[in-house]
Amino acid sequence: MSHEETRLFLTDLALWVELFLDGWLNANINGSYSNVVIAKAIERYTYTAIPFLEQSPHHRTLRGKIEREARESRSRKKPQLIKRSKVTLV
Repeated sequence: MSHEETRLFLTDLALWVELFLDGWLNANINGSYSNVVIAKAIERYTYTAIPFLEQSPHHRTLRGKIEREARESRSRKKPQLIKRSKVTLV
């Protein structure tokens, strides 16, 4: 697939999911192959999207930002849990 065809495929599938997935699931939720169809779509999207996005300068910038924020979040002090006391209503 060419770069343009790949971009079109990914955009088209993302738009279909946004517009039609809920309706498709409602109509096919009890179908014996519904889970297979969805799994294959996710697999195909992932297989196609990852190498495509890795080439994108925008994706690399975004990925770096997300990774940086995740590291910062892990390094922050974790909040302490507040003990709940037992309350009896009268």
